[in-house]
Amino acid sequence: DRLGFFLASDALQLNETRASRSSVPLGSPVVGKDGRVVEPWAATLHEDFVEAAKKRLFNKFKMREDRPFWSPWRDSAETADLSIRFLSGAMLQGEFGDLMKTDFFMVIFSILFVLVYMCYHTGCLTLGCLGLLMILLSFPLALFLYVVVFRVRYFAMIHVLAIFIALGVGADDIFVYVNAWRHSRRVATSFEARIAYAHRKTYRAVLATSFTTAVAFFATWVSPVMPVGAFGCFAALAIVMTFALVISFFPAALMIWELRFRRAKCVGCCCPCIGRCALPSVGPEGGGGEAGGGEAGGGEG
Repeated sequence: DRLGFFLASDALQLNETRASRSSVPLGSPVVGKDGRVVEPWAATLHEDFVEAAKKRLFNKFKMREDRPFWSPWRDSAETADLSIRFLSGAMLQGEFGDLMKTDFFMVIFSILFVLVYMCYHTGCLTLGCLGLLMILLSFPLALFLYVVVFRVRYFAMIHVLAIFIALGVGADDIFVYVNAWRHSRRVATSFEARIAYAHRKTYRAVLATSFTTAVAFFATWVSPVMPVGAFGCFAALAIVMTFALVISFFPAALMIWELRFRRAKCVGCCCPCIGRCALPSVGPEGGGGEAGGGEAGGGEG
């Protein structure tokens, strides 16, 4: 029984073993009651030792570290006649930090991609940036409800994944509002009527999708796995805040841009090559746009 930990299960029958394992206990810095290392120099010495051991293992088994978005731990630690699997809690913690740094670039790429596509869809860099700002604002608002109202103190790196959900849902909500705004010039002759029409159409469509998605995430709150339930709660709150902002913040931003900055340089229409602004408008008195004898804005915004 004592040898079973180190040998293969059929070692006694074959009088040889196909696999073996060993455990090498290492010391670690002493941690006080407050969770801090008592002697910081010991922590530095421990980190240097673990890093040096990891480098030697990687070099020994030719596990490459120079490939972007690829962890050397995904390579096999093998020689001509031996396959090895090694694990260290200290190395695992360091690898987790390295992976988070790499994944952070994916978050930046996702944000930039959504920003570029929103600018293309709205035809304006300013509206695209305001739409992205709206999505990002949902996070501190959701965090406020998460911590202050629901009194949940647990927050881990898994919660950061909610940004991908908010980006997808928020961008889709903005596209719905922009499409409703474009369609409003066919059914309304005044600026106020267009705003009311776009708001009414967006509210109904976005409410249905946001409600069902938020309920689906709220349902994970009953999970016995605490991190899963906490993440579901936070993601649901982010979706709720995105819905609240798309029917309040974005219409106000669009209205101010339409009335004050649409024809201004650098903040107006960014696509003069298409011959018109992507969001043709009707003036506050109903004199512009198609209802007034032509699309507002002329060729450039």
